Parts: sequence; structure tokens; C-alpha cells
Amino acid sequence: PKVRLTSAALGYNLGLSISAGFSPAIATMLSRDFGPVAPGVIYSFYAITALIGMFVSNKIPHHREKDHDSLDGESSRGISTAPLILA
Repeated sequence: PKVRLTSAALGYNLGLSISAGFSPAIATMLSRDFGPVAPGVIYSFYAITALIGMFVSNKIPHHREKDHDSLDGESSRGISTAPLILA
């Protein structure tokens, strides 16, 4: 299967909304329970999570096809050249 930009955007926006949505509640809990410096741990957690994600993404096999454009509006790199139609 080809990688679509829509799936990358969905994963990015989902991760961003989850991390940004729960960060204030987690920071409040950490500050209340462990002191005013404790919310800084959130940045360390996100950094470690990002590093793990980058390491795992390099281990996933990527199948590459010949680099030529097909007739259905998609190139072999998975980038759509067809116009986006929203219904």
C-alpha cells in the first residue's frame, strides 16, 4: 500500500490534540502532587516518546517502487497529484 499524506496528517493531528489536550490536566496534577518544577517532566516524556517513535519508524520496512507517475493521479512516492475533492 502507498503512503498517503492524509494518513500522516491524521496521525500528526491526533497526536497533537491528545498531547495538547491532556497536558494542562497532567501539569496541574504534577504541580499539586510533586511541586512547581514537576510539570517540566512532561517535556522529557514527550522527547523520549518522540525518540522511540523515530527509532521504531526506521525499523518498519518501506517498499519502494520505480519512480514514475501513474495514470491515476498518484506518483510512486505516495504523493497524490490529483486534486482533493471534499464532499
